[in-house]
Amino acid sequence: MQAPVTAMRISIREETRYDGSKDSMRFLKAGAQTSWFIQTEDVFLPETFPEIKAVLKESQWVVCESNSLRNIVKPGLFIMVEGENNISAKKEVHGLLPLADVVVEALQWEQLDTLVEQIAMKDGKFVFLK
Repeated sequence: MQAPVTAMRISIREETRYDGSKDSMRFLKAGAQTSWFIQTEDVFLPETFPEIKAVLKESQWVVCESNSLRNIVKPGLFIMVEGENNISAKKEVHGLLPLADVVVEALQWEQLDTLVEQIAMKDGKFVFLK
């Protein structure tokens, strides 16, 4: 494991544990080759994003769980999860819904499984197979 890259306003570390409930751990458990736990305050995202990009520069596919990052990055595919289970969701979630390529209802795992099966990469871009 590489040493954590830490600046005053950002913490970046490679995830190595599979046994917890953090998304970075769940990604590894689901089969990701590498997973990073990156933490910064939303206000610092624009200035810390170059550090994030430097860590991920060799990555071809990146799965990111972050509402705030969508305000400064346009992903190849943006999936939002919403529903009754999002009671604690931040206000900005509703502002991001119109930007989503797909909105999945919380706890509708069959819907999410079907969606994942329809995603492919073509000419370096995410596409939906219909």
